[in-house]
Amino acid sequence: MKRGVLIIFVAILIPCLLQAQTTPNDPQRLTLEQAVNFAVEHNKELQASQMNIELRNKMVTEAISQGLPQINGDLNYSTNFRYKMSFPGSESSTVLKDQSSVGVTVNQLLFSGEWILGIQTSKIAKLIASQQVDVTELDIKETVYNSYYNSDSRLPALAPSLPAIPRKNLPFLCPTRTRKQVYPVLPAPKIRHSIHVL
Repeated sequence: MKRGVLIIFVAILIPCLLQAQTTPNDPQRLTLEQAVNFAVEHNKELQASQMNIELRNKMVTEAISQGLPQINGDLNYSTNFRYKMSFPGSESSTVLKDQSSVGVTVNQLLFSGEWILGIQTSKIAKLIASQQVDVTELDIKETVYNSYYNSDSRLPALAPSLPAIPRKNLPFLCPTRTRKQVYPVLPAPKIRHSIHVL
């Protein structure tokens, strides 16, 4: 009886749990800004570039530490386990004693062109790594923007306004001209359609 109730309970419970894990058929709708933020936050290449900055920070610290005072300690201990040693032709024997030694050395770099060059090189590598993060982030944003504006659903809505865009932006591109001057009519830009997969 208990087993039958348990089987019926499990048979009812499993479909309920599985239904909670299904995703809706409608795709998730994001604004352009949300899509860009999501792509920047979850991009593996960008995360690797950010980790590369941490590596470069450690390399700068390592390069600087080579010129700091360095103290090295040395401790040696050897035992002979109270071994008795006898010499041929002699009736006496000698017990070997345990041996130990301690040493400390201190080094300080006074001047080294290689050390200074190493620090400067590691700082340049850190700067390049941080610029690479910026470039990667801009590439991700560009890809998302291109995907958004080049999609089939956006083209019919944007088509009427495309020829007017260069004329509207010409005063900002050529600040030496005044707004009262007549601007030449520019040909409509050619629309290049491509699909990018994220």
